[in-house]
Amino acid sequence: MKKLNIFPRHLHQITKYTEDYEEEEKLIRKALIDFPIDTAVILQLLMTNLWRQNKREVSISIGKMILLLVEDKEDISSIYYSLGVDYSVMDQMDKAIESYNKAVEADEEDYESIIDLTEIYLEKKDWENLITTFNLIPDENEDFNMDKFFQQGYAYSMLKEFAKAKDRFERYSEKDADNLDVKFNLGSMNAELGNYSTSIKIFSDILEIYPDKAEVYYHIGTVYCSMEDHYMAMHNFLEALKIKPNYPEVYNNIGATQFNDEGDAKKAIEYLEKALELTTEGDSLRSVLYMNLLVINKKIKNYKAVDYYQKKILNILGFDILNEETDEDDEK
Repeated sequence: MKKLNIFPRHLHQITKYTEDYEEEEKLIRKALIDFPIDTAVILQLLMTNLWRQNKREVSISIGKMILLLVEDKEDISSIYYSLGVDYSVMDQMDKAIESYNKAVEADEEDYESIIDLTEIYLEKKDWENLITTFNLIPDENEDFNMDKFFQQGYAYSMLKEFAKAKDRFERYSEKDADNLDVKFNLGSMNAELGNYSTSIKIFSDILEIYPDKAEVYYHIGTVYCSMEDHYMAMHNFLEALKIKPNYPEVYNNIGATQFNDEGDAKKAIEYLEKALELTTEGDSLRSVLYMNLLVINKKIKNYKAVDYYQKKILNILGFDILNEETDEDDEK
């Protein structure tokens, strides 16, 4: 916890680090009587002490008292920051957000409050507020700009604003060109923007450093799928499986590629069902697999299977159609 700007020498005797916080609390409360002129500072010591004892609610009430006594903007910011921490620990995130915002209103360079705010927004997946809050930190700030560029790039990608995501990841890459996560994201952003050759180049560069990364072959395969180059897509998917044989996303894409390129429904279903075997209930990939299997079975007029996968999809959406597991072969 930050100290107030003016800290009298005669109070240092009660600020020594100790694990006997209850004894320290007694000394601090006695100081409130002995040094009434220093009430604001002593109250902050008490707030810190209560924080160490995990007495968050009392700490918050002390913090609110201090706010009535201080005028310096940095002091006000410091107390609101401490309140934000207390509310966060108590899982009262709306009040934590309010406190951190007031800290920043008092001191626009209170980067600790800004960073804590962005962590809350990240946890809440509130991408717009995460981006806006990080904008309070200048791009030129060497202490925080790397985190800013990466997190904003991620947030923009979640919002499907791929051009802005690409810009943020490129700014990050200028500082850390070897960061694998950034390279992956840049490859993905370029693919989303239709810059397929650039995307493949980025992923190919990763392979030169990490030749055994199945995920890279998978991503290259998906880019070739977008280009409708199913031969090269299949080649990269199979390379991925050599490294990682139990890779459900690859089996899903191979199944879709087999059906779209060669019209081989039997082979496609085989790969898609293999992907299903490798996933568990609750895996988000399952809804994609069920839909792909539904579409293929519909085209080959296997209506029992169509009915089965329709029910599976409805179950995922919250409609309890299949109450008991049945033998899939009988259903299909």
